[in-house]
Amino acid sequence: MDPSFRSLGVGSALLSYLGRHAKAIGAGRIDWAVLKWNVGARKFYRETCGGEELDEWLGVRVEGEDKIEKLIAL
Repeated sequence: MDPSFRSLGVGSALLSYLGRHAKAIGAGRIDWAVLKWNVGARKFYRETCGGEELDEWLGVRVEGEDKIEKLIAL
């Protein structure tokens, strides 16, 4: 994200919307990902949103046409 878009309330508005939607559909949780190096976002998620970082989960990515073809062949 372009740093000039930070601190404009866009993230807060998005998370607030997600919270309202989760409540409306009876969801018990919302999960999302944050990069380890993004210390500012991690702090915001913890301190402002009440988020808890999960250490049990690892991100997994399949990238590139050849690897996507491997999935198709399963």
